[in-house]
Amino acid sequence: FQAEDGIRDLVRSRGLGDVYKRQVDDVIGYLVGCLQNEETAGKTFDIGGPEVMTYYDLVEAFAAEMESQHISAPLPFFMPGVLAKWVGAMTPVSAGLAEALLKGIHHDVVCQENRIRELIPFELTPCRKAIRRALEEREQRLEEEQQASPHLQM
Repeated sequence: FQAEDGIRDLVRSRGLGDVYKRQVDDVIGYLVGCLQNEETAGKTFDIGGPEVMTYYDLVEAFAAEMESQHISAPLPFFMPGVLAKWVGAMTPVSAGLAEALLKGIHHDVVCQENRIRELIPFELTPCRKAIRRALEEREQRLEEEQQASPHLQM
């Protein structure tokens, strides 16, 4: 089973990589669907979310969902290591994960076909909803950690 994150939009591609943002529950839905559908046996499928997004669009959506003020500016150079350290210091994303993502930013992550949607139809999770869900889960986890360790609260 091969999972891909997106479909390349040749008309709108901005060199950042067009991404179908997929949500983990959707991936599990496809995996379970493949186990239940004999037509999928021995085949590979690309899976993606319901919308095409660039990495820039994804960052903008994340910032909007966090209700975060941010500045966006083009850079004349690209240094993933330096940017990753900044991301690690300014966001809940680790510098290691940020660097891995940044190193792949120039590569389109594409679905070559969508046969899986006909074989296993279900409503896919939109990107903003997936981001909201992740932020809500993070907030809940932080609250649980604070309740479990009241001596660490300030």
